[in-house]
Amino acid sequence: MQIIKQNILDINYGIICHQVNCKKVMDGGLALAIRQKWPKVYNEYKNTEGILGKTQVTKVATNLFVANLFAQD
Repeated sequence: MQIIKQNILDINYGIICHQVNCKKVMDGGLALAIRQKWPKVYNEYKNTEGILGKTQVTKVATNLFVANLFAQD
């Protein structure tokens, strides 16, 4: 594991993992920033059944993925 001390949205490779709720809402904090930078992450999130413990991964660049971790009901 590598610890990066910078804005997580400025990286260009790897996997950005963040916790999302199961209510289809990404309207604050990191989730909102991801939604604004990569709308396809939100679109896939909206169309995924939100079940606690589920992970949904979206490719946003050649070597960069965003993993939505459904960890809040």
